[in-house]
Amino acid sequence: MADRRRLVYWDANIFLTYIEDTPGRLPALDALLASAATGHNVAIATSAVSLTEVAFAEAEKRSRALDPDIEAAIEALWNSPGITLVEFDPVIGRAARDLVRGSIITRPGLKPIDAIHLATALSIQVTEFHTYDANLHKHSGRLGFPIITPPLPEGRPEDNAPEP
Repeated sequence: MADRRRLVYWDANIFLTYIEDTPGRLPALDALLASAATGHNVAIATSAVSLTEVAFAEAEKRSRALDPDIEAAIEALWNSPGITLVEFDPVIGRAARDLVRGSIITRPGLKPIDAIHLATALSIQVTEFHTYDANLHKHSGRLGFPIITPPLPEGRPEDNAPEP
């Protein structure tokens, strides 16, 4: 029998949204994390470069002071069951470079870090790619998977829209 789990890729901004406790978005993220922890119907993956991108919360940036509780929350995410870190390697690097180069023609352009995330998702053949970055949503369908905001659990009206 084929594995019917969804393989979902989380852009780094999903993890930042989670640790920042962004109102209206936590129900979707909590539901996905809980499903991934059980391993029954969804698995979550992200590039190992997310370890660097998810360095601090917005509150730390504003106050210019690091909070050990936030650091612990960040580290706990990487140790969560159901979250897989995908290594960055030369194959993904070249694929990301090709995406950046191709985006000059197709528009909108891609930042190298976004291209790394998309190339990583391609390399592991994800079912869907989750992000709150509206610029990445514009690339949905071009790569063989939808680029969407994390869907809310059924019956939840909270705002889960991408950021412009």
